[in-house]
Order: sequence, then structure tokens, then C-alpha cells
Amino acid sequence: MTRQDVIARLTDVSIGFPAMDGTVENVIDRVSLTIHSGERVGLLGASGSGKSLTALSLLGLAPPPGTFVGGTVEIQGKDVLTSSKSERGRLRGGAVGMVFQEAESALNPVMTIGAHLEEMIRRHRPKEAARWRYIAVDLLENVDLDPVRTLKSHPHRLSGGQRQRTLLALALAGDPDLIIADEPTSSLDVLTQARMLGLLDRLCRERSLALLLISHDLGVVSSLIDRVIVMLDGTIIEEATIQDFLETPIHPYSQSLVATARRTHPQVADL
Repeated sequence: MTRQDVIARLTDVSIGFPAMDGTVENVIDRVSLTIHSGERVGLLGASGSGKSLTALSLLGLAPPPGTFVGGTVEIQGKDVLTSSKSERGRLRGGAVGMVFQEAESALNPVMTIGAHLEEMIRRHRPKEAARWRYIAVDLLENVDLDPVRTLKSHPHRLSGGQRQRTLLALALAGDPDLIIADEPTSSLDVLTQARMLGLLDRLCRERSLALLLISHDLGVVSSLIDRVIVMLDGTIIEEATIQDFLETPIHPYSQSLVATARRTHPQVADL
């Protein structure tokens, strides 16, 4: 693939947090990854392996007191870490949409869903601001939500699955090229989980979106992704196409992921 195909790239990114002795300890250590146009990448690893922090770093974010210790972050060829505040704001939510793991905490409880969508559309699609309601209705219908009810609802009036689909609509509101979905099904029941993954699959196909799908469960995401990146203790330990990964995982931790997926998700054997 050419450089023009690249939507997002991390190069030797390290993020550190203050240690008790006053030094800085790298929690993410020299991580490099590239996401191309239309590509679906699974970022896998156990809790605490650095997946979510790596996803935030793609937006140029390091949760305080964490800081970028080294490396570069590029979105659409622009260096996010050295860009102006306005340019970073355009890229976050515009070029890249984010579906956070905890839907309830990601939504403002005092704002209606309509207000959330209006804010996103006005910020990232100012030329279409006057049409925000029409765009919002279309987005909600695309994620299988009733727009009449949902626009006037506050987050606590929605079920967990409805809130997660609302986050997906918000991620799409800026007309992105890449969606980052951080464990989007972890708190959902099996049927709602399947519905959410089906939505991601359909919307990525219809809109030619790239996808970074973060999960601890290979079996859940294996049918959606083209390529696997595995993290352990803040570093990338293996990267392969999904077919090669399922057939010949190299690292012992990767082998355990595949074995668990085949045991708990029989459909993985058919991929």
C-alpha cells in the first residue's frame, strides 16, 4: 500500500506515567502501527496490556498524568502532536471517530442525545450545521434507533445497547475515515453484542470506513477483521493477517488466544 492509503500511523510511540521514585515509567513502549484506508484491524490483548491507551494515543491523547515520551502520531499525514489545537480538534471526531467502552460515562447525562449529535455535527460539519437534525435522524436510523424517541431522550433513558449504538452514531457524525471501537460489546448480552458487531460490519462496508476494533476476545471479533495486532505489557508482540494468525500464531500468548477462541467460539474454526 502507498503512503496515500495511510489514515493513521503510530511510530515508536511511548507513553509514560510518574513512578513512586520520581522517574517516568513507560506504560506504552515504542509502539508502531499503521491503519490503511478501508482496512479492519483488531487490537487484541488482556486488560492492562495497553490497548485503550494505544487507541487514545492515535488521537494524540495521553490521560493525565501520562505524557508522550517519544514517537510520532499521524492522522491523514498530519503530525497530531505538533498540530495546532484547532487542527487536533478537527482530526479528533472528524477524520477519526471513537466509540468508547463505557457508553454511560462517555455521554453527558444532562444533555439529550439530540444535543450531543447537534454539537458534533456543528463542530465537524459546519457547512451542514443548518441541516443537523436531518443528519442526526439519518445517523440514528443507520444504527437502528428510533430517531423521534432517541433525539429527545437523555442517556439514562436508553438501554446499554441503545447507548452503545448512540456512541456509534456520534462517531459517524463527523463523517470520519476511521472508526476506533474500544471493546464496544464488552458490557452487552450475546444477542445485543451480535447486533452491534453486525452494525459495525455493515456501516464500514457502506461507508468504506477503516476500523480499529479493540478487544480481549478474539472469537468475538475474528469474523470482522483483516489483520490482528496483539499487545502484551504495553508492547506489540505479534502482527499478522487474520488467516495467518489463526493458522500459525507464533507467540505463546497468541497461541493461547487462538486456542481459547476455538474452544469458546466454534465458528472460528471455519474462518
